[in-house]
Amino acid sequence: MKLLSLNGGGMCGYMTASLLSKIEEELKTPSYKLFDMICGVSTGSIMAAALGAGKPASEMKVMYRDLGTSIFGNKSWVPWKPWYSSDKLLEAVKDKIEYRFNTAKTRVIIYAARINGPDVLVPKFWKSWKEADDVAASSIVVASCSAPVYFAPKTIGTETYIDGGFVANNPSMCVIAEALSYNAELDNLYNLNITCGEKKGFDNAKKLDSILKWIPHVSDLPTLAIRTGEKAVEYQAHQLIGFRNHVVEPDDALELDTLDFPSMDKLSDAMWSKHCKEIVSQLQIT
Repeated sequence: MKLLSLNGGGMCGYMTASLLSKIEEELKTPSYKLFDMICGVSTGSIMAAALGAGKPASEMKVMYRDLGTSIFGNKSWVPWKPWYSSDKLLEAVKDKIEYRFNTAKTRVIIYAARINGPDVLVPKFWKSWKEADDVAASSIVVASCSAPVYFAPKTIGTETYIDGGFVANNPSMCVIAEALSYNAELDNLYNLNITCGEKKGFDNAKKLDSILKWIPHVSDLPTLAIRTGEKAVEYQAHQLIGFRNHVVEPDDALELDTLDFPSMDKLSDAMWSKHCKEIVSQLQIT
């Protein structure tokens, strides 16, 4: 069973779209035919929903450029507002992937973190093959992408959600567990996990021994927690299926709202050069 797991990472999802476009071009096959199940979170949910609709990854690469210009080009510093507009995000997503989620062309999973009610950060998983998940794909995507501070929370029905990365920014174990529920054999699983880059460490790490010394890095702590969780999930997936859990990550970490497309093109080219043979051999349709 061929699985695709797409991590969160803001505009760095452009690299995910770029890499997937290279895969589709090489194999001359759309992603929804290459993978039996696709799971995406945050920016990865945009790609997952688009691929589930049958959109070519090359088209989504263009969408990310437009998305970056229209959304991340205007940052708000008004303290009672999020940095970026959720309305613009929804508008951009609806323009490309407006369909009923349970009509996807392959099995797609997207999730977000519910923040209302008695429990905090309860995960909500939408599954395209479930009749109950007859909801607009664009709404699910915006819920999964609604990172605090960056975007306002997203309400669907009576529930309010924030970025699914607060559940797990690496969806590998989610999609592997779902595949096993379909009686898939561990020995027959291949999971292509495309990441958006890892936060680098601190040069002065040994000196971070007091509250005062951590203060300049407070804004980095949520990202550090999320990235550490990514690596924990990666470890779990490796323990289950070995290197058939195929992790592809860029050699550098960029900001979530980066608009440095030339650097992202170089990074995606390097990822493809390094991993193309293994990916093609695993996904080749005979």
